[in-house]
Amino acid sequence: MRVLIANERPDRLAAASAIVVGLGHQMIASEVTVDGVGPATALEQPDVALVGLGESSEHALDLISKIVAEAECPLIALLPASDRAFVSEAAKRGIFAYIVDADPESLESSLEIVLLRFAEYHGLEGAFGRRAVTERAKGS
Repeated sequence: MRVLIANERPDRLAAASAIVVGLGHQMIASEVTVDGVGPATALEQPDVALVGLGESSEHALDLISKIVAEAECPLIALLPASDRAFVSEAAKRGIFAYIVDADPESLESSLEIVLLRFAEYHGLEGAFGRRAVTERAKGS
């Protein structure tokens, strides 16, 4: 799986990267800045993106917004501790899941669930699109 990781804290970025690689996935990009994450996402087109909450909630939320705008992939937020307000705002911006204090097992399980749900979501989008075409063809 091709994974993009974004976090304003290089130490957390390195830790998440080590977990991803240790699980056998390919880290295709890592970004610290909001300005850099959009182009990296557009260029690499990851299978999944991970955004870590660092010092600033707003920075992490901006990273999420940029990734969602540039790619069609599920996004998981990595949090050092529970934060309802952040999760609520991140959900509005497009995360599919979040993990508190990620360990390899939690991350792997979340990746599997998120990818399955994302595939189901795209399947529903396709079904609704086909239905709309059929209805227009019928004149309904």
